[in-house]
Amino acid sequence: MITFALRFSKNNKTMQKYKKLPSLGFGDALSLAFGRLIDFKGRSRRSEFWYMMLMVMIINFVLSVFVSFDQLVSAIVSIAVMFLGLSVTARRLQDTGKSAMFVYVSYAFGIVANLYTALSDYTTVVMQAIREDDVVSYYMEHMDIMATMSSLSGLWTISSLIVIVFCMLDGTPGTNKYGESPKYVEEKAADGDFEETV
Repeated sequence: MITFALRFSKNNKTMQKYKKLPSLGFGDALSLAFGRLIDFKGRSRRSEFWYMMLMVMIINFVLSVFVSFDQLVSAIVSIAVMFLGLSVTARRLQDTGKSAMFVYVSYAFGIVANLYTALSDYTTVVMQAIREDDVVSYYMEHMDIMATMSSLSGLWTISSLIVIVFCMLDGTPGTNKYGESPKYVEEKAADGDFEETV
């Protein structure tokens, strides 16, 4: 309890050195995120991350309507759309002091799961199972496909949840090993002005 109180007091004193900049608006966040689409270095704020994720979900939904006729095309489009959010997620993780490796692992599981769905008989097995009288027996006959897909989906879901939880955390104030804070500016002790560090 004493350790927690001391750590809280130290963090509170550290935060007093910084001024928090206002959140980015929708347009500013998307402009920044799309402008840094292949920039995996540095840091990104939560507002930039969440607005970009919203745009990625909208794009994915719209495109999935047009490419649902072919499993492989759908998988490739899904992988490409996931890439749109990869760099901003990497920077968001780095803003919290975490390694971008978390999102790279999750993205890899997403690629494998999408391609497995498209290239295996998984979709056919699921669609046929709906028409079967004895669904359990049918699934047991195709246990290898179902077990592989369940494992891939489980790994992708768990890794994605870890990334999402880390992305919800506030960024570290000041400079961390990934660069300057895009949210907090350090207060100048001399004249009370703020120096913006982006």
